[in-house]
Amino acid sequence: MPKVTVAGRSFEVNATLGLLRRIKTVHGVDLLARDVKGLVSFLSSADECFAIGCEFLGLKTEVEQNELADQATGADVAAVIGAVTEALKDFFHGSGEPEMVAAIEKQVATIQGSRQALAEKIEATDLQSQITKEILSLDLTLGKPFGTSPDG
Repeated sequence: MPKVTVAGRSFEVNATLGLLRRIKTVHGVDLLARDVKGLVSFLSSADECFAIGCEFLGLKTEVEQNELADQATGADVAAVIGAVTEALKDFFHGSGEPEMVAAIEKQVATIQGSRQALAEKIEATDLQSQITKEILSLDLTLGKPFGTSPDG
């Protein structure tokens, strides 16, 4: 059973059939689905990720969830996602469903790869726009608008 520390508080993260059924009923996210669409939804939607993560931490009331949200950092959110993913893999491994463990691992790797590719594109774009800004900010004409000759 994975353990995670969020905002200085320690939690054990355990996937049980009852919890997974509750998440489906309350949040409409089916983490038991063979097509792993529920997992994709959990990993891709910030709102669902937070609400479902709180369920795994045992925080069911809005007050409890908001108290944690006020103190949680991005690193805390990443830690909860990792712990929930491990708990789901443990659940399916324990229930004799290695194909679901493999599907979870594949989906996490795919989403992580997509996020990495997006981050690299954003970084490349930001760098390019920064270089463009620097080039355009150079006024070599001593006060003349960019693109005009110094004597015109």
